[in-house]
Amino acid sequence: MIGTSDMSWRWLFIIEGAATVFFACLTAFVIPDWPATTKWLSEEEKALGIIRLIEDAGEEETEIETMDAFKMAAKDYRVWLCILGQVTFHTIHPGKARN
Repeated sequence: MIGTSDMSWRWLFIIEGAATVFFACLTAFVIPDWPATTKWLSEEEKALGIIRLIEDAGEEETEIETMDAFKMAAKDYRVWLCILGQVTFHTIHPGKARN
């Protein structure tokens, strides 16, 4: 890329970004919203797709309050092992953690 004032890396990002946006817009029209609206599936395949989506949805999950989730994490030994590992690593290798 001669004559770009050493900005060829910027042009690289622009070209790759434009290709990404183009394909994202293209796939928005190609990917079906629901199996029943798909033109290239048979009726049997559409029914199977709908059944699988319903089965994957499962039951409604109850939300856990933030404080309850924090308490659960504080009681979990794996969280404390992870914290211990991080503290140990950063104590032994302080220079590597900053780079």
